[in-house]
Amino acid sequence: MGGSDNGASQPLMSGPRPDRVEVKHIETPNEKKKRLEAEARAAEAHRLAEVKRAEDAARREEAERARLEQEKQDKLDRKATRVEVSLRKFIGSHTAVLESEKTVIWQKKEKPKKVEKKNDSGKKKKQPTPVQASWLEFLGEMDTKINERKMCGLDDIIPGILRLSAEEQRHLTGLCLGIGKKDLPKGRELKDNLSIIHKTLLMAVQSLQYRKPKDPAMHRTSTATELRNQGFSTAEVHHAGYKTAALRRAKCPKDEIIRAVDNLQDLFYNQIRAGEISSANSPLHSIEGYNGAMKLKAAGYTATHIKRAGTHTAWELRMAGYSLAQLKGAGYLEPSLRAAGFGEKERQPVGEGLSGKMSAVPLSYDYEDMLSRVARLPKEIIESGFKEGEV
Repeated sequence: MGGSDNGASQPLMSGPRPDRVEVKHIETPNEKKKRLEAEARAAEAHRLAEVKRAEDAARREEAERARLEQEKQDKLDRKATRVEVSLRKFIGSHTAVLESEKTVIWQKKEKPKKVEKKNDSGKKKKQPTPVQASWLEFLGEMDTKINERKMCGLDDIIPGILRLSAEEQRHLTGLCLGIGKKDLPKGRELKDNLSIIHKTLLMAVQSLQYRKPKDPAMHRTSTATELRNQGFSTAEVHHAGYKTAALRRAKCPKDEIIRAVDNLQDLFYNQIRAGEISSANSPLHSIEGYNGAMKLKAAGYTATHIKRAGTHTAWELRMAGYSLAQLKGAGYLEPSLRAAGFGEKERQPVGEGLSGKMSAVPLSYDYEDMLSRVARLPKEIIESGFKEGEV
């Protein structure tokens, strides 16, 4: 009994206990599709975020660049404005000085004697004239702004001049280029800095003649051949101002020329045949019937040209105004000419029905066609309701 109890307390199987088996989840096609769509949405959102981040960075960089450019331009504008103020002040004051000098000369008044001061060495110091004093004042003011206070530079003189009006620029040019040898101070009074400023001003004023707007020159335009080689159509080249002769030199196809040019006379002068006009089927040129023959005649086409084209009958040419001699010279035979109405006219019986049926005959027909229609005419009249006695 005790042995059986001991045996019951022991496990039935000896050895280590087996681990728990893990069951793997198998992804269904629907779940896989949803997972891929979620990954694609996440990737697209990440890409859009990167694109937006790059665009924002480029926008900030562009804004910073524009801000720096604006600051630089504002700084240049301030410098040019300082030069402009000095130039405008000089123009007004120097013009007043010159006017006063002219008044003195016209009135022939004696100029006041110059007061000559002595310097420290005891030598007499020659006082500058009013014109020289005006120049010294202007050059001294510019020297203070350029060299002492660093408010502008020599390269700001031209922008300052360009800010003046056209009248002020012409006035300044006359003041600078019209001075004589005695109008500028000499010796030590014209320091090196003042001399440099004055020479720079003269060069800037002389350059104005190259900056003035000139009349627009007649630029050489591209030829019709160059435009064709660039891919433009014949109609586009014609609308650019080139006529039929230029289009022919550019070797444009004749049918394209006919469809582009609306002037029949221009086509005639450039040896475009009437048959080519008819075969091009251009909506600009309707030359069918005697109305079209009249257009061809007005453009210069002869009966011979139209006969060779084979586009019109003798009757249509007669209605267009061509004479019998012209049609004979073109080669039309006598039957065609008689069918066209030349020669003795046959009497037509008076009657509304007959005249009405005759008027229904087409305007364009040849001789054989006319004979066949005349043979069928009585039958058609009877069928239309007339009796045999009336016919």
